Amino acid sequence: MTATGTVVVGADGSPAARTAIEYALQDAERRGARLRIVAAAPLPQYWADSYSMTAVPAPEEIKREMRTAARRQLEEVRRARPELAMVPVTIEAATGAPGPVLLDRPEAPICSCSATAAVARRAAPCSGRSGCTASSTRAAR
Repeated sequence: MTATGTVVVGADGSPAARTAIEYALQDAERRGARLRIVAAAPLPQYWADSYSMTAVPAPEEIKREMRTAARRQLEEVRRARPELAMVPVTIEAATGAPGPVLLDRPEAPICSCSATAAVARRAAPCSGRSGCTASSTRAAR
């Protein structure tokens, strides 16, 4: 399959993210596009209690865990929907609030669906050309 265009989906490891990945795979398959999964998580805050600082994972460890969670969800969807296995997929992990991370992607995606509520405040509905019923961070081009 020669893919044209890119569908971008945000994933945060939640059950809603699995649903978003499935929808995005269907959309990419229908369009003959690639799928890029952006697994994002905010960096944890350091909290001091009365005795010490709470240990927090390093950013690279957070990215690795997010990438692993997204890969697991992708594999679950592909097992349930084998007809979607031919869609080319890349997984990118980033730290930061999921909404801004998606908005800061350098590519111009066909549609960017997100399972995170963080996108809702800054997102506009899809333009209609994309056929997406989820939130879109950028209009289809």
